[in-house]
Amino acid sequence: MLSWACRRFRARFAPGADHLHRRSCLACEAYAAAVERAARVRLPLPERLRSDLARIADPREARPGSVLAFPAPQIPLPGGLHDRLRAMSQTARPAELRPVLPVWLRSPRYAVAASYLLTLLLGAAFGNPVDRGVKAAASLTARVEQVWRQTEEMISPNQTRDPRSDAPGPARRSP
Repeated sequence: MLSWACRRFRARFAPGADHLHRRSCLACEAYAAAVERAARVRLPLPERLRSDLARIADPREARPGSVLAFPAPQIPLPGGLHDRLRAMSQTARPAELRPVLPVWLRSPRYAVAASYLLTLLLGAAFGNPVDRGVKAAASLTARVEQVWRQTEEMISPNQTRDPRSDAPGPARRSP
């Protein structure tokens, strides 16, 4: 069973790192040496894969200002999708020609004011939300009591009982 220090060391270990725990724990020293040996092994790649990777990751082909240091590989697309994407990129307006958003969309101050105004207007249109909640709760309570009474009548039609009392009714045996 590994100690907390050993688990922490192995979770954070990187080959070549010098750590105090590595020097004090023989098991972790052996673990680190094995990982470093495995990191030095160069597995042979198929020639075609090696040439494809070298062509993709060629830093001489990188364009200035690009996100990646190498060009992204072209993925073959279906003909219709390829044509639609080309048409969209050609018809897109440059940033200078796009209309500027209004200030009420860009400023959070205006967004808060608009939400407050919308709340006031909806409150006036639909009435007081507290009153509506009380009415809904009252109608739900009335419906639950009605269903309770109907259920009680189905179980014992000759005996009535207050649904709010905790006194148990007479027990019925199953036939």
